[in-house]
Amino acid sequence: MSKNEWYNTMYPFVPGHELVGVVTEVGSKVEKFKVGDKVGVGYVIDSCRSCQNCDDNLENYCPKYTVTCGAKYRDGT
Repeated sequence: MSKNEWYNTMYPFVPGHELVGVVTEVGSKVEKFKVGDKVGVGYVIDSCRSCQNCDDNLENYCPKYTVTCGAKYRDGT
């Protein structure tokens, strides 16, 4: 990605697959986070939650996981 081999890199670019930031707004149903909280996201951000690996709390082995780096979400976006 840093060399733009996939032709979608936007510069300036900081390579990595974990994300950190600060919450800037929350929805009315959000209970665990508030504006100003520091947050982080690991490499695997979603899983099917129905396979044996997910049932065993091994989401990183889920065959349908979603990652932060170049993957589409399960809804296709």
